[in-house]
Amino acid sequence: MSARPSFIVDVNKCTGCHACAMSCQIANDLPVGTQWREVRTFNELHVPGVEVMHLSLACNHCADAPCMEQCPATAYHRDEKSGAVLIEAEACIGCRYCSWACPYGAPRFDEDRGVMTKCTFCVEKQQAGEAPACVTSCPTGALDWGELTTEQQVQDVPGFAQAEIGPAIRVESLKPERLLPEMTHPPAMPPWRVLKSRIVPQITFKHEWTLAVFTVLVAALLGAIAARQAGVSDLDWRVFLGLGAGGMALSASHLGRRERSWRAALHLDTSWLSREIVLVGAFLGLGSADLFLPDSPGWLGWLVVVTGYLALAGIDRVYTVATIRGAGPLHSAMALG
Repeated sequence: MSARPSFIVDVNKCTGCHACAMSCQIANDLPVGTQWREVRTFNELHVPGVEVMHLSLACNHCADAPCMEQCPATAYHRDEKSGAVLIEAEACIGCRYCSWACPYGAPRFDEDRGVMTKCTFCVEKQQAGEAPACVTSCPTGALDWGELTTEQQVQDVPGFAQAEIGPAIRVESLKPERLLPEMTHPPAMPPWRVLKSRIVPQITFKHEWTLAVFTVLVAALLGAIAARQAGVSDLDWRVFLGLGAGGMALSASHLGRRERSWRAALHLDTSWLSREIVLVGAFLGLGSADLFLPDSPGWLGWLVVVTGYLALAGIDRVYTVATIRGAGPLHSAMALG
């Protein structure tokens, strides 16, 4: 990989003043409560023997960006000159799947517009020969701007998710003297409620219950079709189609821009969400046809069963691709956490 524009973060200099985050918000006229850049404090509770540091992070405009790969609506594109990964708001359906797939949690949902937004790498400033707003506002020089090569990829840094996707960021490691224990911090173990308040799940049943119901409905319909095919029970096509359509409607209600839901099937080559939508649609269509036709061939029923199993596999892969920020893959069962 040739050299490309990159953020350079020196955690030895960062004081956690949040000037970078504030300047980003001002420069991009972001609404209150929305931040494209954030400063994460490692060991905020000051546990003795563990270093305290601040890490300023935004979108890292990765070389192999999972947000771009998994977006079902093909709303992402890359600016070839700067390497910036950008979102086309007019194409975004607001499904939030890019934020699930991003290990850094960079894409943010805009409640007012119903679309995803994130750091733009200040492309306009780059074109004018200037550094991003966050860099120019850093008072300590902890956040800088330069070029990154493959050999300079970020190594193991506390608080930074390790993912082989080529993030455009270089983090200068803590100096040895910063790793020494400090005996002047407050007590090490605060009440559990304080620790618990730091844990913010990225995907919760409260916000994603419609997707959970949709998944259960697809599984139940597949079971009913399989039972019918085995001669155990029968199923009315109107019940099957009605429940299936209801599940699809629930799933679509999760979108920020429901009128663009047709775009969800545009990225079959790499997005598991697109594949899930097409497979579930095929399952419901074929199943309805098999139940409606009085003399449907026997092979059609088995094709419906196979398609249903593929649809469930696609649903599972949607959650497997998702990541918990700073950790590993997310399993579908974790949606109930």
